[in-house]
Amino acid sequence: MILMDVEKQYIEPMSRVEKKQLIRDVQRMLVDDEIEQHGDEILRQMFPSGMAYEISTPNVTPDATDRVALAQLHQEREHAI
Repeated sequence: MILMDVEKQYIEPMSRVEKKQLIRDVQRMLVDDEIEQHGDEILRQMFPSGMAYEISTPNVTPDATDRVALAQLHQEREHAI
């Protein structure tokens, strides 16, 4: 089936909303094809090698408040038993 037949038989009778949805779906398909074919190149452009990215992590070292909280937990546990 050629494109003109598809257009006349299926697309023309569609409502405006359906046509817009069809356009969005086809655009998504094109993007997916592009990613499938050139995904590695796209990622390399977004994140060049040799770049450093700072990652911030919370402080997870034990301190005095941890010891107090642990002692309170043990105390509560002993009272519960």
